[in-house]
Amino acid sequence: MTLTLNGLVLGESNDSLPTESSGEVSEATVALAQQARRTFDIFTQHLDQRVYNSIALYEAVLKLATRSRYSKVRILIKDSAPVIQNSNRLVELSYRISSRLQIRKTAGEQLDFNEEFVIADGCGLMRRINPLRYEGELCFNAALKARQLTRLFDECWEQSAADPLLRRLYI
Repeated sequence: MTLTLNGLVLGESNDSLPTESSGEVSEATVALAQQARRTFDIFTQHLDQRVYNSIALYEAVLKLATRSRYSKVRILIKDSAPVIQNSNRLVELSYRISSRLQIRKTAGEQLDFNEEFVIADGCGLMRRINPLRYEGELCFNAALKARQLTRLFDECWEQSAADPLLRRLYI
């Protein structure tokens, strides 16, 4: 099953759509990235390959990150081991445009937080309560909940640090 995203506009469409599969979560994430104009934040357990490794997401994030000098993409990751074992397009992109796309590892205090979410421009939200499952909710205008999660994201971001395992070594 695919999501019906035609006509949904970031910051305007209040419809809440359920997701049930990795394909739908991936499609929702790409749709948010394509419509984002300034910010795109991802809070993830391990950058699931099925959700965060598509060419479409790579292209949308690249376009957003290079749109203006004020654009920024931030990714908070709890466990980088799966990302190191399997290459990821977003990690590769972060090497190319490190000033616009940053990846950090969460600090110990956030290890109990098990949700996974994506926030676009402070209003679009793709959220999964259980990161082991793909059931979630997408809303292009969830400003109140997105603001709450952005505050949490910002706090976690301030306490986080760059993961030395995700740094590129130049030899």
